[in-house]
Amino acid sequence: MSNDSVLSDDDSKLLELTASVRKNIINKLTENGKIPDDGDSIRLLLGSLDGLDRSVLGKAKIRNEEKANSNMEKNSNLIAELLLKTPRDLYTGKRQSTPCLGSDVDVGTIVEGELTVGHIDIEPI
Repeated sequence: MSNDSVLSDDDSKLLELTASVRKNIINKLTENGKIPDDGDSIRLLLGSLDGLDRSVLGKAKIRNEEKANSNMEKNSNLIAELLLKTPRDLYTGKRQSTPCLGSDVDVGTIVEGELTVGHIDIEPI
């Protein structure tokens, strides 16, 4: 799991243990598919369910942040590469031409209507 970079092995094991205990509590409180009647058991059940939800959502958030960081790094590398390829005038330091991405850069698939503004079509570059 991607949590290994964020959590120590002991922390991961502890989270797995608490998730297992929560699942056991939920299974015990909902035996035969019945929801408990007394208030204390209902609060315990809701707390256990909430804890599991928070754990799952926390892991999803970490995965999304890791993916966003990876995409940001890729974008930064592309921009840096583009800027390094652009020649400069030796005396003024100004760029001599407009930088362009190479043809090997995947721009994705353009979906019909994606380049439409109002009812005017824009030609892709």
